[in-house]
Amino acid sequence: MKKWIAVLLAAAILLTAAGCEGNAEQPSETEQSHTVGDTPTVGNNTGDPTTPPPTEGEADQSSEPEDSPAPEQTQETAAEPGDTPAPVVQQPSGQPETTSPPATAPITTPGPDTARILIAYFTWADNTVVEDQDAAIQGALDHYESIGDASRYEGVDATTSASVVVPGNAAKIAAWIQQEVGGDLFSIVVEDPYSSDYDECLGRAADEKANNARPALVNHVGNMEDYDIVFIGFPNWWYTLPMAVLSFVDEYDFSDKTIVPFCTHGTGGLSGTIRDLTAALPDDITILDAIGVYRPDVNSSRPAVQEWTAGLDLDI
Repeated sequence: MKKWIAVLLAAAILLTAAGCEGNAEQPSETEQSHTVGDTPTVGNNTGDPTTPPPTEGEADQSSEPEDSPAPEQTQETAAEPGDTPAPVVQQPSGQPETTSPPATAPITTPGPDTARILIAYFTWADNTVVEDQDAAIQGALDHYESIGDASRYEGVDATTSASVVVPGNAAKIAAWIQQEVGGDLFSIVVEDPYSSDYDECLGRAADEKANNARPALVNHVGNMEDYDIVFIGFPNWWYTLPMAVLSFVDEYDFSDKTIVPFCTHGTGGLSGTIRDLTAALPDDITILDAIGVYRPDVNSSRPAVQEWTAGLDLDI
């Protein structure tokens, strides 16, 4: 009897030991689920594409160390030059509108750690009231034909290719400059708008040149002293710069500033534009090499503008 009791006790001990080993090797179902759920997923591109992105609170539960700030990807992307939206300030849309010239141009005071750059420009598009869009464009085409500068516009008409000849070239270049070097845009706008008829506009421009006139302006830079570098852009009108640009130059003290001219032109090139601009400025300025862009080439000139700005000796 004692022998059989001893055998039964030994068997019970063996069964108990085997059960304990099995529990030690295999975690419970609850423990498995918890481990998988806590494993961070990095770059999860294989999930359900319809799954919405994590909310701001969920994004904080990432594998980033607690003492490392989360990367500000949204801000970096917005800062990319290529993603920067076109400037709103006085920027022509590419199509003339029946509207009065703006009364003011917003000015942003540069911060202490930013480049102190102003990009001022004069363009016909901001200084005229277009009553008849087609007539205005056709008038410009007729003028180019009359001066033998229409070969680059063959096949262009007022209805199908308005954007090719609509004035506003200096504004386009100003926007590209801003994307390369930063700064603030300022459109020079006269009180008395020019005619939307191109020949009438140039007739008035010729009279203003002959009288060395200074057309009154409707907008002004209230903080010119904050800027160290001033780009000044304009078209070539009658082999010089528009008199409204000289109104702008005469209004401020440019002493010790760096001036960077840019000009759009027809077959006359830069002519006397840079000479006359330099003569109107103080002697103690630094004037850098200008860029001249042939009017029919403006829409394709962005690479040239980029190369030019990259070669400027700007302390920014």
